[in-house]
Amino acid sequence: MQGSFVWADLATFRQEVAETFYAHVLGWGFADGMAHAGGAPVAAIFTMPETFQKIGMPSFWMSYIAVESAAQVADAATALGAKVEVGPEPYGDGQIALIRDPLGAGFTVYEGPALAGVSEGPGARVGHALFISDASRITGFYEELFGWSFGPFVEGVSRVSLNGQLLFHCHEIPDPAIRGREEFWAVLFAPGPAPPDLEAMGGQRVVDVTLPEGPATLCRDPDGAAFFLMGTHVPQRSLPWKAWAGLALVAVSSLSGQVWPWLIFLCVWVAEGLRARETWLLERITRAGQPVTYWSILGLYGVLFVLVAVLVAS
Repeated sequence: MQGSFVWADLATFRQEVAETFYAHVLGWGFADGMAHAGGAPVAAIFTMPETFQKIGMPSFWMSYIAVESAAQVADAATALGAKVEVGPEPYGDGQIALIRDPLGAGFTVYEGPALAGVSEGPGARVGHALFISDASRITGFYEELFGWSFGPFVEGVSRVSLNGQLLFHCHEIPDPAIRGREEFWAVLFAPGPAPPDLEAMGGQRVVDVTLPEGPATLCRDPDGAAFFLMGTHVPQRSLPWKAWAGLALVAVSSLSGQVWPWLIFLCVWVAEGLRARETWLLERITRAGQPVTYWSILGLYGVLFVLVAVLVAS
């Protein structure tokens, strides 16, 4: 049915790492880049095309929406103030087009044979959600493009329906410190068969929230792609030993006047930044999204490491 959600996929930098992560976190099995939960196809994972990497696209989950004609919807979206990033182009036995709405949230329209829709059970893709800064700027766009209806739910959250059936919720969050820097479509997954240890697999537990669909945890995978894990909130590790080790090193440096502990910090910051393809300097900086800033920060850490090493040696 036109305007309904039919698929999701992940564009990532390290496909094998991503597959290992989601196999652990969601209990997925894989065959030819296709993820399965309970024997049913649930999503796809593929290596991000080089053209996307060159323009600084971060790793991301993409929501797919069924349409009767990808070309017609792409033309209509452009006329309504959106930007067509990719396509229309062939996709299996159908056609797709990647579109960014007037605020920049990206989605893909799909024309072709029926896909998996949403599913049930452990690790299933159970829904989608839109997180934007100003609902008034995109409501008319989606109503015109897909025939969706936006109705109030609670303050800042709208129920979005098609032909009277609830499709998803739209969250208006003006503050980027809460929403994040991007306007984005999110994919919601049911928890896997076993409690996940996100950090052990290179992921990140960002924040616990309560969505209209229920309690959820906003997570990031090893390459930074965000998704929601539904059900109970993901537990934190009972003992964040890395943080405690860091505090101990700071205490040693402060009490003894020694600077050598900072060699360990700088080494870890560079190594972790290279591993995770992101670093921090008052804010999160990704290699894909801000490559010049990313390499400048890691280069600064490297220079400081050399200077501190020389100071220690003297």
